[in-house]
Amino acid sequence: MKKALSIVMLTLFLAAGSLLPGCGGQTAPGETPAAVSSQAPGSEAPSSSSGGEEASGAPSQEQPDASSGTAAEQVPGGYPVGKMFVTRERLAYNDGDLVLRVPRLNLETRVVGGFSPEVREKLRDGTMTRQERIDFFGNSEGDLLLKSGVVLLNSASLPDPVIPNPNVSISGHRDIEGCEFYDIHKLTAGDRIYLTYAGREYVYEWQSTTIHKANDWSVTYSGTESIVSLISCDPIGTNRNRIVAVGKLIGYNDLTPSSSAAPVPSDHLASA
Repeated sequence: MKKALSIVMLTLFLAAGSLLPGCGGQTAPGETPAAVSSQAPGSEAPSSSSGGEEASGAPSQEQPDASSGTAAEQVPGGYPVGKMFVTRERLAYNDGDLVLRVPRLNLETRVVGGFSPEVREKLRDGTMTRQERIDFFGNSEGDLLLKSGVVLLNSASLPDPVIPNPNVSISGHRDIEGCEFYDIHKLTAGDRIYLTYAGREYVYEWQSTTIHKANDWSVTYSGTESIVSLISCDPIGTNRNRIVAVGKLIGYNDLTPSSSAAPVPSDHLASA
């Protein structure tokens, strides 16, 4: 039985000046993000309040640029494709709820990015001002948070054993502060990325490393598969581009067998 989705949706169209956090400053989006609305469990994803039409049909294999205004499509039982949104799990996230482990990078670290009580209340109530919405989805606090470690982006999803297409997008520095993602370019075939969250260890296998423009927000969108996206600066020492290493979920281990969570099928178990 598929888990009903419960999403606080904030769809927005970002101008070309927006930068993802990591190794440098950023510019705020030039357009106002749409107002907050709640999606009832099992309902269709709401259309953009900026006049975008509701999408239908099979999920798109490509994720549109954030500023394109392209209507997103829906993966059955999954998150909207090609949109920015905030799940209720992301809303409730606290620093350290997620632990990232990447053997190739000799890295094991807690992931920061929990929202303040004030931000949570405004997201729930839909009372953010235009500028607050711009700052929120522009991750205006991202560079400050990166001084504390790797950061779960504001519109990131969280791992889930049932929902088919979360994109757990995480940002980190390469050459300053903790330099957690210094060797991100060295990830290669067979490398695994581990995320521990809510009593489960999720296992991802490296799929690709690509370079994107600093204002390309599509790297944070959900697609058609369950992935983790590790995001940093490129070239090292600049914020001209973003390097994005993507891992695809290949399995998960239940770390709390006595919990009320549904048993994990044996074919989903993954070895270290």
